[in-house]
Amino acid sequence: MNPKEILAYLFKVMESDQEFHSREESYIQYVANELGMIEAEVEDVRQNYKSHKFDPPRDEQSRMITLYYILFMMRADRVVTPEEITKVRLYGFSLGFNELLTDDLIKVMIDYANEKLPANIMVEKVKPYLN
Repeated sequence: MNPKEILAYLFKVMESDQEFHSREESYIQYVANELGMIEAEVEDVRQNYKSHKFDPPRDEQSRMITLYYILFMMRADRVVTPEEITKVRLYGFSLGFNELLTDDLIKVMIDYANEKLPANIMVEKVKPYLN
């Protein structure tokens, strides 16, 4: 899992609705910290995210973690826009996930955009799609 690429995807989701919110910036900082990135790396990605090509991780766990970060970015500002949904659907498909699964997870983000997600709701949505 490449932390710079994950952050680039988050910046792309953030820009998709042409509105930049402080909650989105806070979420990006949170993810950067989680991924062990330093401020100079974050700034490098901020300046160059448009040139990053989508190169999904090879293993399923890393792809799922990437999708989770992207989904939570979509709801970071508590407003889920059609542009964000389109971008997240594209990334979900590019990560190799069933479109129905991605749509189910997007619906969770919409339903809980303004409140805390129940503890296991994401896992429960994923379970029917596991082999």
